[in-house]
Amino acid sequence: MSVAAEVITEYLALSGRESPALRAETKIMRDLEIDSLGLAEIVIMLEQRTGVDPFAHGFREFETIAELDALYST
Repeated sequence: MSVAAEVITEYLALSGRESPALRAETKIMRDLEIDSLGLAEIVIMLEQRTGVDPFAHGFREFETIAELDALYST
């Protein structure tokens, strides 16, 4: 399981929600019904887990789990 998928699963559990089967192409906000505040919490959790801040030099767009993973693997 990717680091983004692990963090999203953890976030959903903390929110009292079950995690569906997550795939690389899962769209985080649309498919998982995560709002912007939830997405911000996931980004913070990823930064804490990886020590990487891909947004240090501005916003970078992402929509899927694979795209979010790519931001934290650089």
